[in-house]
Amino acid sequence: MLKMLTKKATDSNISSFRSDANSLKSDISSLKIKDIIDIDLLQKFQDNFAESMDIASVTVDMDGNPVTKPSSYTDFCLRLTQSTDIGTRRCAESHKRGGLEATRTGKPYVYTCHAGLIDFAAPILVAGQQIGTILGGQILTSAPEESIYKKNAKEIGIDENKYLEAVGRVKITTKKI
Repeated sequence: MLKMLTKKATDSNISSFRSDANSLKSDISSLKIKDIIDIDLLQKFQDNFAESMDIASVTVDMDGNPVTKPSSYTDFCLRLTQSTDIGTRRCAESHKRGGLEATRTGKPYVYTCHAGLIDFAAPILVAGQQIGTILGGQILTSAPEESIYKKNAKEIGIDENKYLEAVGRVKITTKKI
């Protein structure tokens, strides 16, 4: 038979508990997504999810850098926007912002990325600490406005006509309210 032991709260064991809690928080804040998730399994899940939902998806670290390979990415994003350093940097910044906002609100966050497409972010949390983000989307909810995409193409150093042609192939879906 097991006896349940109850400790009387003392300054010493309360201090020890706080120290352990702070240590755990510190340990969690140093965790990387690759430390706790099997990336190969995550990749398979992500590939199946993206294909079945007919959207693009990628999982990123806290800095917005991919830890998985892109799944079902559009040519607009993969072959054009991310073909330049400026475009790749803007994508990472957009991914990071999406993940932080999803963490802040405590729910998936739908937003327009820097390049003008609709994305969503769902944070990966461990004990309330964000360690990464699952992203999806690369869709539009209305026909693309040429002027916006021409401007983006110039800013990131992409041929405007190729960019417009590629955004014209992006899936347009209805916006759910």
